[in-house]
Amino acid sequence: MTRLTLPASITDLGNHAFFGCTGLKIVTVCGSVNSLGRRTFANCPSLLYVDFQGETMDFEPGYQPFGFDSEDLIIYAAEDSSGWKGVVGVVGLPESGTWCGVPITYSTGQVSNKWTVKYHKNDPNGGGDVAQSQNILVGDTKRLLYLDSALGWAIADEGGFSYIFLGWAKSPTGAVIYANGEQVCDLVAYGKVLHLYAVWQKRAYQVVFHSNDGANKTALQEFRPNIAKTLLWLDSGLGWTRSGYDFLGWSKSPTSTAVVYKNGQNVNDLVAMGEKLHLYAVWRDRRWTIRFHRNYSSSDNDYADQKIPVGASVKLYWLDSQLGWTRDGYWFKGWAKSRTAGATYQNGQVVKDLVPGGEVLHVYGAWGQKTK
Repeated sequence: MTRLTLPASITDLGNHAFFGCTGLKIVTVCGSVNSLGRRTFANCPSLLYVDFQGETMDFEPGYQPFGFDSEDLIIYAAEDSSGWKGVVGVVGLPESGTWCGVPITYSTGQVSNKWTVKYHKNDPNGGGDVAQSQNILVGDTKRLLYLDSALGWAIADEGGFSYIFLGWAKSPTGAVIYANGEQVCDLVAYGKVLHLYAVWQKRAYQVVFHSNDGANKTALQEFRPNIAKTLLWLDSGLGWTRSGYDFLGWSKSPTSTAVVYKNGQNVNDLVAMGEKLHLYAVWRDRRWTIRFHRNYSSSDNDYADQKIPVGASVKLYWLDSQLGWTRDGYWFKGWAKSRTAGATYQNGQVVKDLVPGGEVLHVYGAWGQKTK
């Protein structure tokens, strides 16, 4: 039972008359009723409206006829000839505010027997609000309006991508709460309006490109499901370059050097519709590095790097004048390829492309002990 109208044969409501009627929402108290007992409507958490149709109603505040359970209570009563005085002839109620822990609102007029759903198209492309309303009788179970057949709404953007309707949310950016055509009953109070906003998903998935070069540039490309399309070209499509580096392709991790997709590769259905795939540029340094290890220190970090452009002939750093390294009691033989090997490269030797661009060649100081 959600709605109750008391018959004219009733004159008094005794103690706990409707105690614990958790589904009771609206009560019409006929004019013949002139007194309420202790906690008459207590423990009625759904109670929203009480319509007193008589001119007088007696009860003591200590009796707490409404208890402490309703979050909000609207009391309708007549207005006398001298002007509005809250609830006319009702003893013990304040004219406004809270009574017995329950927020009280007074109003004249008839109690509404309907509540309203207001649907908002919530177009992700903008264009202003488009809305339609549906009135539902109190206590009735009805289906929400179907978006396509009843509302006739559909969306496509300027790029030709259409959208899928996912359901209804309670805010423009909220998550789906109600499905298309879902059966509902009394979602809000009588006479009130529930605003529902369409939730849309574009029929597309997205690829997010990251420059991965310290500049943190990004770009977005959209793809339709089941339709092949080329990834944006780094130079002509994205306009990205990196001085001193060659672009090798795209990886799925900012730290990976493994190329998963090539520049401008033709792809299809990389991820599910509505999802995003992040791709990171893989760069190769056009220089190669020779790392000089002092090779008489206990620290493995005791080294210096020399970067050499691919294709260039360059002298290796001089041990003394450029690196500033010396070793008491020893003379420098040259540079070895391991800590214990003999010298392979001489001090200041001219070299060219000892390893490919982007790679590192480790060389170690080879030392001979001086004799007295």
